[in-house]
Amino acid sequence: MTIPTLHTFAAWAHLPNARTAAMLINHASTHIPLWEAAWYEARGMTTYTRLTLAWDAAWHVHRADNANDAARAALRDSRWDVPSALVRDALRGPCAALTTWEHCAAYLTRPHRELVTMADAGDHAAALLIPAVLAAEAARRAKE
Repeated sequence: MTIPTLHTFAAWAHLPNARTAAMLINHASTHIPLWEAAWYEARGMTTYTRLTLAWDAAWHVHRADNANDAARAALRDSRWDVPSALVRDALRGPCAALTTWEHCAAYLTRPHRELVTMADAGDHAAALLIPAVLAAEAARRAKE
């Protein structure tokens, strides 16, 4: 699988789960309609309050990690190579979760309903990864 924005990947390659985040960016670039639909669907599955709490938690971890500010900025820039603004928004949460909490890459293999339950129980990474899991499930269904 090719890594989009190869010219900037080196700047953030050392972040936790960087390769997984790059694969998500690539998948989103090649499956724009699936990611757009996943973004809308995910926003209806969990409350705005839950997403805000998840974003705040990721933001506080990032703010405490000043050494990686430039790397996280380069990752944000990499998302801009995706031609759809909606998909760039959908990628924001998964990329933030993956590079904040090392354990959460395994969440991508779980069904979206499980992530919704985890998010409702207070798991911030699960809340942010729901769009990526929905897009992956839709891509699998499309292949069937």
